[in-house]
Amino acid sequence: MKNILIVEDSLTYRNLLCEALKNKGYKVKGASSIKSALEEIKKDNYDFICTDYNLPDDTGVVLLQHELTKNIPTCIMTAFVDRKLATKVKLLGAVACFDKSGFNFLDNLCSCIENK
Repeated sequence: MKNILIVEDSLTYRNLLCEALKNKGYKVKGASSIKSALEEIKKDNYDFICTDYNLPDDTGVVLLQHELTKNIPTCIMTAFVDRKLATKVKLLGAVACFDKSGFNFLDNLCSCIENK
């Protein structure tokens, strides 16, 4: 069972996404900021991180580039993905960049998790 960390500042969206991934058979933990995500990473081993781009304490890129996450496949999600942002985050090491409001976001995320 893969252990997934969801980093999302919206409590409602974080809880919905965590529950949906649990229902798909994953072990899932949520965090609301980069600081809380790093605390979680120190406590447990994660197989995959999905982080929002816009977080209260910086962008998901900061988490993506942190020393503690260097060996953990990480995707960025945001409410609006443009080609420039998607290219930027992939060049910085993200495995994917998803539009979290997209109809098939959950399927795309699960596919990404399974392929990394």
